[in-house]
Amino acid sequence: MTYHMTRRAISARPWLQTLLAELPSDPNDPFHRRVRVVVMNTKPGRHDVYERVRERFTAAAVTGEGLPADVAQRESRLVKTAAAHVVFVDHPG
Repeated sequence: MTYHMTRRAISARPWLQTLLAELPSDPNDPFHRRVRVVVMNTKPGRHDVYERVRERFTAAAVTGEGLPADVAQRESRLVKTAAAHVVFVDHPG
């Protein structure tokens, strides 16, 4: 499946968040780390939407500080799942 982040796509976050919710976060699951989601910036130079999505789903971006416990737990699960399944690739140019 290919999803293009265009100017009309305000954010890929809901799409990626929904996909991550379906992927296993449990290391004992047989599909853990076997499904790879590639999020790629296909345009040369900086792409603001791509950067926001990458920041949102990398472990360094989520500390859980100041968030209600249930939100922090959900965010933690998403980041752990993203770390196991998502690869961010920037345009080489």
